[in-house]
Amino acid sequence: MPKLISYLGKPLVLIAALAVIGLWVRFSPSLRPPLASQPAGAFSSDPLSRVRAATTAEVPGLIRLACDADWRVRAAAFAALDQIHPLKQMPARDTPMAEREEQLLGWISRHAEDLRIDLCDVFSTAPTAQFGTALVTDCLGCHAGPPPARAAGDQRCADCHTDIHAQWAGSAHANSLTHLVLPTVDQVSRVQGHHTFDGRLGMSCSACHQPSGDHNTCVATFTARSCQDCHADTAAQWQQWSIGDRPTRAPWPPGSLASDSHHPAASCTQCHMPGQSHRWSARRNPALLAGGIDLDITLHDQNQAQLRLTNLAGHGYPTGSTRRALEIWIRFDQAPPYRLASLSPASAGGDLKPEARALDPGEQRVWNLPGQPSEVHCQLIYVRNRFDAESYQTEVASLTWRVPGGRP
Repeated sequence: MPKLISYLGKPLVLIAALAVIGLWVRFSPSLRPPLASQPAGAFSSDPLSRVRAATTAEVPGLIRLACDADWRVRAAAFAALDQIHPLKQMPARDTPMAEREEQLLGWISRHAEDLRIDLCDVFSTAPTAQFGTALVTDCLGCHAGPPPARAAGDQRCADCHTDIHAQWAGSAHANSLTHLVLPTVDQVSRVQGHHTFDGRLGMSCSACHQPSGDHNTCVATFTARSCQDCHADTAAQWQQWSIGDRPTRAPWPPGSLASDSHHPAASCTQCHMPGQSHRWSARRNPALLAGGIDLDITLHDQNQAQLRLTNLAGHGYPTGSTRRALEIWIRFDQAPPYRLASLSPASAGGDLKPEARALDPGEQRVWNLPGQPSEVHCQLIYVRNRFDAESYQTEVASLTWRVPGGRP
């Protein structure tokens, strides 16, 4: 045996030893938490591959993995975060979830200016994460409004404002928590479940209004600044757009565009709360979506067909989360349709890459269409969540264009 070792050389022996240690770590029961303490499904995927991912992921991916159900993945993620910016304290395997999250959120807050992390985008693709009180409270800051928030319904408001209350009840704001599926695990029983948000469905009236005075009169606090509290990036885009020349639809000839810097820019509420409506239909209002984009196809140099999109909205198009998308579908003559492009907002944090960036306010973008088609049919489709094949989508605009006079 000594002769064999001498023959193989020390480097090969070291590699073999590391392999044995690796197998022992992988399969030794003593290195795993007792099965009774493991949440259901915590080890449904290969933990070693996710541990390796937690040592090489970008910061948003590390933050997701720092909340993973598997303690080994969390440990690797926290170690990687510590290498980027030192943690005040490294969580141990048995550190309670609330303390882990406080340490993680504190780390994010201390380096927020450098990281520019949007936790909504970070956790939108986190199938193995678990959420404790600290993270959920952070989510509720926007999805349910600032505390204190009364239970969804606010029947006292409905007694006097029946119509407005009915509009609000069917709005996205009133149901802003219903699409959040945030897994958690009981720290004592180890039973896995989901947060119920104390029965709340979304933002209540008190998130934007507060009663005041001896007669319980209502004082509206819904202003552009209120919108900015949760839609900061969109509000910043609007602010920049409102002070310069803005493309708009010209009254004549039909279909043409003009530049406007003389009229005051439309505010958030003028577009999203017409007539003081509390429906905030936004992405579920095809007419509103269509009003924010102009689609045109022209012939360039007598030969090249060009598709042009112009953003007429006071913010990016599409705006909001990087999950949103505007898809451009093209069909030439009688050929099958295909997707020319998919535009999405950039992810705050950078690891959820858009196929192509969303249109900036007032931006006009041109695509040269391949070949020399005689007829082009174009369709713009708005997609609520490009990562979910079952997500809501709707047509925003369509156009059929033919070469003037036909192809020679």
